[in-house]
Amino acid sequence: MTSMKTFRPSHSRVDGVQTGVTSSHGGMTFRVDAEENRGSPAPEELVVLARRISVARNRRKKYLAGELFGEPGWEMLLALYEADAAGHRRTVSNLCYSSKAPDTTALRWLDKLSELNLVRRSKNPLDARMVFIELEPCARTAIQSYLCELWVDIYGTPS
Repeated sequence: MTSMKTFRPSHSRVDGVQTGVTSSHGGMTFRVDAEENRGSPAPEELVVLARRISVARNRRKKYLAGELFGEPGWEMLLALYEADAAGHRRTVSNLCYSSKAPDTTALRWLDKLSELNLVRRSKNPLDARMVFIELEPCARTAIQSYLCELWVDIYGTPS
């Protein structure tokens, strides 16, 4: 079964999100509508929000046992989103570290993200031992949509 997520960003403020487009990847369908929403954050605000989510998630371990928490795939997607926005690339080993999971678990999650067409691997042309991981456009769009909805939930929209 295919799930449909809809988001209505301000088409002039959210970089990289095409409005009025439906795309399907990894069994999920994403639609971004062109309805005007003047409360949409700027792209750099979304990156800050993604970073704050990651920091807040790590902070939980200060108060409760770390075994209670674990979403390596989500941690990887957030790390890739931040790296992409900064124009950086992540290597497999760097991304495994970002997942805060054991390497074998992180590698399984990386394979799963790849199977779902959310990330792609590319070889380093200067070092064949190194592989870069990058977000697929559909994953970037989905993360931006989620962050925009979360932004509106937290900050509301200007009147």
